[in-house]
Amino acid sequence: LDPQTYYAYTVTMRDAYGNTGEPSDTFSAITTAYLQPGLENELEYGAYYGYQGWHFAQGDGRINADDWVHWFEGGIPDAVHIHGDMWPDLREYDQDKLYETQMIYPNGETAGLYSCYDYSTIDLHVKWMKEYGIKGCAVQRFTSSIDKANKLEQGDKKLRDFMTACEKYGVKFWIMHDSGKGDDKEYERITNDWKHLVEDLDVLQSPAYTWQNGLPVYGLWGLGVSTRGWTPEQAADLIDFYHNGEEKYRTYICGGVPVIWRTNPPEGWKTVFDSLDMISPWRTIFNNPDKFKSRMQADLDYCNQMGIDYNPVVSPGASTKHLRDSDAMRNWKPRNGGHFLWKQAYEVCKMNSKFMYVAMFVEVDEGTAMYKLVETPDNLPVGADQVPLNEDGYKLPSDWYLQVGTEIQKMIEGSTALTPTLPLTPEMTGVNDSKSIGALRVYPVPARNKLFVSGFIKPGIFKLINVNGIIVSEGQLNDNTVDVANLATGIYVFRMNSMALRFLKE
Repeated sequence: LDPQTYYAYTVTMRDAYGNTGEPSDTFSAITTAYLQPGLENELEYGAYYGYQGWHFAQGDGRINADDWVHWFEGGIPDAVHIHGDMWPDLREYDQDKLYETQMIYPNGETAGLYSCYDYSTIDLHVKWMKEYGIKGCAVQRFTSSIDKANKLEQGDKKLRDFMTACEKYGVKFWIMHDSGKGDDKEYERITNDWKHLVEDLDVLQSPAYTWQNGLPVYGLWGLGVSTRGWTPEQAADLIDFYHNGEEKYRTYICGGVPVIWRTNPPEGWKTVFDSLDMISPWRTIFNNPDKFKSRMQADLDYCNQMGIDYNPVVSPGASTKHLRDSDAMRNWKPRNGGHFLWKQAYEVCKMNSKFMYVAMFVEVDEGTAMYKLVETPDNLPVGADQVPLNEDGYKLPSDWYLQVGTEIQKMIEGSTALTPTLPLTPEMTGVNDSKSIGALRVYPVPARNKLFVSGFIKPGIFKLINVNGIIVSEGQLNDNTVDVANLATGIYVFRMNSMALRFLKE
């Protein structure tokens, strides 16, 4: 279909016996929306999520593969080898499609995990997107795997399943290549895969594919990122393929770039960045929203001047203890009950950005997952030392961050007012009851001039962090008291070593 042309359709509905009838209003509306690709700039005023779909399980039926991918290190499905810091809420998954691990829950039951090789898993994830008002996702394909036959097969199946589910539920998707090699074969590897997707999987014929400026949206992550090994010349050739190559392969290109892309671009890369249709720097305001919001505004101003769209990245928090094998990285960026994510999203919307990228939908590996997660330690496998949703002192339902995502979408599309305050009210638990922190307690809650700390405390530096993720006080804990007299009224996190507890200052 020509994305610049309107088409008329005649739809005939038949029942199982061949009798004709009138299409329902719902069917007519869906058909009208879907059979006119490219008539809208579909990326605008939407928060799109990154979707890796990279979790696979032993016994899930993959061709020439029978291992645990992204769930465990070394293929051993136990608490010692767990790969991620968070655990999904598994109650809504097909229970026949949960694959047994060597871990157990506190009640003695064996813990199982899902595989993205099963359609039922993909269907559930996309169903949640629809239910919580998420416009769509960038489905990632990793170039380190696409030239291996068995990896290509599982990636293709995941993509076909995702495409089917998106068409079923009315959710949008687009393809993003995550460049992992940057060698002299990368151009050929990526362009051949795109041709395969267009010609063999017919992704651009899907009514669920996302279009912008009359072209299908395509993402390429890793441009100018030092660890990816790309040269600017290689990148320029690839962008030329998508902009000026054979017409059926042309796209609107969203480039994933380092945060310094504008202020200190790597040598030779400025021209490459300026040739993109959209710039998406990696989490510009994540580490310190108040400090880096001015950089983000300057990025947007530059992009407006150059006629480039700007797509800021936000994340709910982060925890990488298992991934980095470091206790210090456990819950290193507290979620603060959704306040931290909302602060980022608010700053994006405040500067009138039409775009937003949420990282990520399912990434429990780095603790950035937005989908349904385990709420309390009682629901976590024994011995895994993972981060439940109540880690920072809030009693939250498993779908809390999907609820926050709903409100973010409303804010960016303008259906609700711009506000710096999270419009949902998480319930405080006072003192965090996570078993991973042993007997550590902070009190009173609320605190006034002094915060008292008790329990087993290793020597170290404490930090007090506000709901925006900003360190407002730090120092050596000497007599188990912390002076909080100068803190403004509000909610804070006391963090020491790998432990984090929330308290209220009156």
